[in-house]
Amino acid sequence: NNNISANVNYTSTLDTLGQSISIDFDYSKFRQPQLLTATNTSKYNNLNQSLGQNIIFKNQASQLISISSVKLDYSKPVSSSVSFETGSKFYLLETQSNYSFFNYSSDSYIEDVSKSNEFNYHESNLALYGNFNKDFNDKWYLQLGSRNENTFLKGKSLTGNVNLKPYYTRFFPTLFLQYIRNENNQYN
Repeated sequence: NNNISANVNYTSTLDTLGQSISIDFDYSKFRQPQLLTATNTSKYNNLNQSLGQNIIFKNQASQLISISSVKLDYSKPVSSSVSFETGSKFYLLETQSNYSFFNYSSDSYIEDVSKSNEFNYHESNLALYGNFNKDFNDKWYLQLGSRNENTFLKGKSLTGNVNLKPYYTRFFPTLFLQYIRNENNQYN
């Protein structure tokens, strides 16, 4: 098996009022080796004349993906109807891809570098969030919050001489209002 995945989670209630903290660690690794050989045979018209030549080629593709993340969440009830949540998450994604294309010619396969590529990709993201939750009564619920993410990307084509290095920060506000008319009807 070429795949590995693991998760570790710890949750603790800090007091009798429901204050809690949780932490998650995740790791996944996927390896995908692949070999494909394809053949195209000649087609003939009604006069038994060839409409093209035999085309024989193969390609080899492999990919290695590694994903790691850690998440920390904290929750604090302020009263029976108000709570506050905050947390952070960091993840790291790394990918190595290699694609080779070979044409068959003169009893051997010759790599076609114009159709081949080796590419490495790296992405990391740090997100921070906070939410305020309020139950007004058994019918109305409000959540206000925000999340901020910093993302760094780095991609490099080793055969195509292409480099990507974008970095960006994004802000995501949240406003959620819910009305519960009855157990079968809720409006958001």
